[in-house]
Amino acid sequence: MTGLKNRIKNNLPWKIFSVVAAVLLWGIIQMIQNPQIDFTFSNMNVEVVNETVLEERNFAVLPKLDEKVKVKVKCQRWELNKLSNDDFKVYVDLSGIYSSGVIELPVKVRINNELINVSSVSPSTVFVNIDRIVTEEKPVEIHITGSPKENCYTNESMLSYQPEVVSVKGPKTLVDSVESCVANVDISSKTDTFTENAKVILVDKDGAAVNNSALTALSETVAVECEIFTKKVVPVELKNVPENIKYTLSSSSVELAGPKSEIEKTEKITVDNFSFDKLEKGFSKDVEFKLSGELVNLNNTKITATISEILSEDDSKKESEEE
Repeated sequence: MTGLKNRIKNNLPWKIFSVVAAVLLWGIIQMIQNPQIDFTFSNMNVEVVNETVLEERNFAVLPKLDEKVKVKVKCQRWELNKLSNDDFKVYVDLSGIYSSGVIELPVKVRINNELINVSSVSPSTVFVNIDRIVTEEKPVEIHITGSPKENCYTNESMLSYQPEVVSVKGPKTLVDSVESCVANVDISSKTDTFTENAKVILVDKDGAAVNNSALTALSETVAVECEIFTKKVVPVELKNVPENIKYTLSSSSVELAGPKSEIEKTEKITVDNFSFDKLEKGFSKDVEFKLSGELVNLNNTKITATISEILSEDDSKKESEEE
């Protein structure tokens, strides 16, 4: 039994050596006779090259290319182990395009390794939609947001802005979808006339923003001036109505708005030489008056004068004496 153990111990180094030698020999054979194998790389992104050349011809790819392909290669195993998707350049060349429309282009592959052979690309071609680049003028719209401070007033007719149109550049399909250029002006808590450069937003016919990096507004802002008026309630007075005519007004005052300097000196609205077309109780007539300067009448309804009583001459004299 002891002799058997000694023989095993004596042969153990040779056994280890044999295993190692076999592994090394197998590796050497594989290096000498390493067969070529096929392998497919999937989900390879397709790039576009010479896009600037296309833009110089006033064309663009729309929408941006978002194709993926499979690339099959043939190479020795040890070369394959070194490869990844990043070692490939998969692309289509736009330099040969001179017109718009849907165009079929071959997919090309470049690998910076002479030992790698591309067997096939699937799909081998892709379709690109080429659109013409145009520049068109779109109208500017100014929208007011917020509310001015209490006792102040403005509306969109009191806005002035430049430019009134903005040139929009991009693929024709996208430019055609732009209805107008909107600039929002916030008047929250404003008390005086102000100016600002409002950012331009491209919108479609439904008022939704058209966001696409292929579109360019050649004027990014609009210079806006917004007038802010001061509001004031003043009484209405009819002049030169016969003393024997008693009347009532549907409203004894009106709310006005205007430049602060002008509104402050306006104490009342005087209507000179007002007369009724018929002198009978209950007869009504609209009171018409003109405002000076930039004053605005904010009342939604007209003021109406109605005869409530017609006094006799004696009653009229008596009333005048009492006054």
